Parts: sequence; structure tokens; C-alpha cells
Amino acid sequence: MTDPIEVQFDPPDLPKRFAKAGGDLEKELRQTMDQALYHIQDSVPSYPVASRKPQPFKSDKQRRFFFWALRSGRISVPYRRTGTLGRSLTIGQPGNIKEVRKLGQGVEGQFGTRTKYAPMVIGQRSQARYHQGTWWTLNEAGKKARPDINRLFAQMARRMADFIAGKGA
Repeated sequence: MTDPIEVQFDPPDLPKRFAKAGGDLEKELRQTMDQALYHIQDSVPSYPVASRKPQPFKSDKQRRFFFWALRSGRISVPYRRTGTLGRSLTIGQPGNIKEVRKLGQGVEGQFGTRTKYAPMVIGQRSQARYHQGTWWTLNEAGKKARPDINRLFAQMARRMADFIAGKGA
């Protein structure tokens, strides 16, 4: 699993004040976090075009294995892309990570993929040199989404403040 993107919001005494005013803070937090995770998904760039960088053999043993696997039908050339990694970064698809859970007084959300090879392709610290410059990292998508996520939580905080002050519905 690649490094999932985590977003946390943990207000100090807001739950007590909100409950006193008759509101459901956890529901508000979960809904806002859910929206934040969709913003991260929307920030994931489109699937990059196939890289045609050469991949020289690292050793004679690797070269022999490659040609044996090619002859025996275990691999085929050229490599056919399946799009699995891209699909696994779509909420609701197999392999996708989209979780919202309670964390102290707030909530934590995670977005990512369970695809085994994802760290080598889109991992921040583990991206293979071959993929650098062709593939983005999941962390880059999270950074791109951050301003929208901050805006969502600021709007939620304003709604809660208005509610507590008796101005909200």
C-alpha cells in the first residue's frame, strides 16, 4: 500500500458547545471529511501516457530470466497496461482506500490504494526511478487538494459557529 493521504481535524472544546446547542458535531465532521476525500480524488492527475524509456538489463541472470519468461509465455512484449492503479484511486472501486474514522474529538480520513505495486509507482519516498517524471505521487495530489480541503473545513467551522450562536438552522 502506498502512503495514504491523511487529513485530521481535532477541535478542543467544540463537541461540548455544539452538543449543548443541539447539533450533531460528529455527523458534520464526517460529512466534511467525506467531501475532503472526494476533493483528493478529483486532484489525482489523469493516467500518464506509457513511458518508452529503455530498461537495460542489470545482470546476465536478469537477461536470461527475461528471455526464458518470454519464451515460456509468462510475459509478453510490449507490456500491456491494465489501468488497475488508476481505477484503484477512484472511490468505490476495488483496491481503493477511503476511510473516515473518529479521532479524539475530531475525525481522520484516509485516501489511497491497496494495489501492491503502487508504492513503486506513486509513492512519495518509494517511487522507482523509472517512474519519476512520468508518474505523479499521491502526495502531490494531496498537496493540490489542500486549499479546497482547508476551505471545506473553514466553511464547516463557520456553519458550526453560526449554529452555536443561534444563527444557523
